[in-house]
This record gives sequence, C-alpha cells and structure tokens, in this order.
Amino acid sequence: MTTTTAPTRVRYTGDQAYNAATGTINLGPRLDTGGPAPWQIHSATGMHGGIILGDPGMGASRLLDVIALGAMASTTTAVWYIDAQGGTSSPALADAAARTATTPGQARDMIADLAALVDSRFTASYDPIRVTANRPGVLILIDGLADVLRDSHVTGTLEPVAHACAANGVAVAGTARDLSLFSFGGSQPIRAAMTSNIVDLYRGPATGSSPLPQQREALGPIPGRATITAPRTGGRPGTTGPLHTFQAFYAGTGRDAEPWFRQFAAAQPAIDERTC
Repeated sequence: MTTTTAPTRVRYTGDQAYNAATGTINLGPRLDTGGPAPWQIHSATGMHGGIILGDPGMGASRLLDVIALGAMASTTTAVWYIDAQGGTSSPALADAAARTATTPGQARDMIADLAALVDSRFTASYDPIRVTANRPGVLILIDGLADVLRDSHVTGTLEPVAHACAANGVAVAGTARDLSLFSFGGSQPIRAAMTSNIVDLYRGPATGSSPLPQQREALGPIPGRATITAPRTGGRPGTTGPLHTFQAFYAGTGRDAEPWFRQFAAAQPAIDERTC
C-alpha cells in the first residue's frame, strides 16, 4: 500500500459527480490509491443516506455541498435541505435545493411531507422501488442534525417511517458531532437509517489507513481529511464495507460554490403528486 500527502484543499472539478453505473458520488481522492472515495446513494436495495461526523471547521458543511451536487447530477434525485443555522451554512445550497427549510416551522413541514411521500409509495410487497425520472428519489440533507431533531415533533414524525425510507426512494443524510443517540434525537430507528455511509473527519497525518486513536490529535485540523465507511456492494442500508481514507473535494465557501450549483441544480426532478 502506498501513501500520499494530500493538499489542504482539493478543489471540486465536477468530474464523476455521479456515477450511474455504481450509484455513487465521488467525494474526493483516496489517500492510498488516488481513486474516488464513493458515497453510495443508489443501489438495488434502494436509496442510501449517511452521516458526516466532525467538529466545527473540519469541513462537514462543505462536504454536504459535494453530496448535494452529486445527487443533483444524478438527474433522478431531488435535494431537500434543512439548515439549522438559518441558511447561513451554505447559501448556495439553500438557493439551489429543490426545497429548503431554514426555520423550525419549515423543517417540521418538510419532514411531514417526506413522511407522507414514504407512506404514499409504501407497498405490501416490500420490493424497493427503482428511482427513475418518473419516480424520482429525494435526498434530504440536514446540516446540524442534533439541533433539528431536538424538536420532538420532527423526530416523532420521521421515526415511524425511517425504516421504510430507503426502499421507497428516500434517504436522509446530515452532519453531527458524533454517533451518539443525542445526535439523532434519541431515536435508534433514525440512527440505523442514516448510517449506511459514515464519514468521520479527523485530525491526523496523511495515511492510507484509518488513523490510530493517538493520531487523531497529532496535528491541527485538516479541513476535509476523513475516513468513509460505505455500504457493502449489494448490501442493505445499514451494512457497511471497507474503510477508506480520503481528502474531500472543496467546491468553495458560501457564494463561491454558486457556479457549481447553477450547473447541476437544474437537473433535479420535480416532486409532486405525479411522482408518488
């Protein structure tokens, strides 16, 4: 295994924003091989969500931008966005998402509509729907998961349908400090539904393997340096495969990312009564 030292910032290029053959989004270059670090969004078993773990300043919100761009580029998935910081975490994503919530009331309404969509698509056969342009998927991105799920109404609405989201073309991804139940509103079903892809932003030297515990504090923060545990190929959401270390793409800060969102946002499908 070879190792390389990645630059502090790897500028987003748009290449392989979404790979239709594998159903993955390229998050950035792996540090061991230079190949893409994959975030699985679509598979034969349905849609996949995920969680990005990291302290403030480590790049979690910027990585959420990259996931949004990849989902938009798929042309079969609409991005809905909830920002616990009132739209300031990513103004470009807030403008480009098919739907955006920046207040607690808007977040409640969005989660209610998400639950209604899952219910309307639910079938007794339990066979996963295939996400297409005619029946598109919805990826809901939550920046500041613990703050949003602190609202018991939001958690109570999402929890009963969380297990059925993946098979019905819906996925939830977000940012949090850790994997404790506190980050998920105290809900084990929501946590289980969101741990298909786990990205852990860390402090440590550039290596091709997972950082040792003592390495995590060895260096100062390196924005975007992370490990990812992706779903096993063909596995159900919640089952994970190999651990990869990578450097996340960086599309820009705030309005700097607007050109990328303008390029991909128009590809999003509409979600209405015809797509249920």
